[in-house]
Amino acid sequence: MQRLKNNDRGQSGTIVAILMVPLMAMLALAIDVGAMHLDKQQLQTGADAAALAIAQDCAHSDCSTANSTADAMANANFHGDGASGTVTALNVSERTVTVQTDTIREHWFAPVLGIHSTPIQATASARWEHSASIAGTLPLAFSWCALDAVEDSGTAQVLYSTNNGCQGLRHNAIPGGFGWLTPGDSTCKTLTWVKDGWAKSDPGNNPSCKDVHLRSYIGQPVFVPIFDAAEGSGTNASYRIIGYASFRLSGYYFSGTSYRPPCGGSDRCMSGTFERFVPLSESSDPAGTAVVTLTE
Repeated sequence: MQRLKNNDRGQSGTIVAILMVPLMAMLALAIDVGAMHLDKQQLQTGADAAALAIAQDCAHSDCSTANSTADAMANANFHGDGASGTVTALNVSERTVTVQTDTIREHWFAPVLGIHSTPIQATASARWEHSASIAGTLPLAFSWCALDAVEDSGTAQVLYSTNNGCQGLRHNAIPGGFGWLTPGDSTCKTLTWVKDGWAKSDPGNNPSCKDVHLRSYIGQPVFVPIFDAAEGSGTNASYRIIGYASFRLSGYYFSGTSYRPPCGGSDRCMSGTFERFVPLSESSDPAGTAVVTLTE
């Protein structure tokens, strides 16, 4: 009797062919999707870097290179070619910028499934703030009208924080406030924070700075914050800073401390030579300091 034989030849090839599609799908999932994730990470790094760099430039009144900075940062943080960066929103008045980075990922295995490429993008937004002052900034604000009387002269002048002849609500009108601002630290030589143009008052008649620190300013140029409006009272009071007056300090008279006092009695004042006025609109900080942060 003749034995019947099964013809198994070619069956393994058929099985491999049948499994090829799910196999390629698994490879596409493991390799192509992994590559997309890496691209996304690099694009996000580029978007973050671009947003921060542009915010830093704009904080120093130079937004002219925003688009080229976005593109340069996108490529600098991307492995390979094909990344681009675009500024999608820039609001100077709100001090915000949004950057989008893009690339096209060409797939290795996904074309078997009919997917040849995938667009990938990332976005980042940043905000810049104006810092109030620098090392060498006295945390004592003077009204603009007190400055107005002396700013045309290069001779020795006296600035009064009280009894300065300024009238109305836009001058030293804070109850219990004598113009002192909250200092960055006890040395009075670090940043005094100004948020959106407003600086917090340090209420009371006594200076925010110790006499030893005030004396260290004598003979040195010191930046004095100038305000044009005040609001609130006590610890909730604030001054709206519009710029800085540079004085070479020669003397002062404050509650409990003085050096070569240029005034007396109930007055509070300082003397020096006016050098220049730096509007806040021209420079966020006389030394170029700015604070930039990512917002998303």
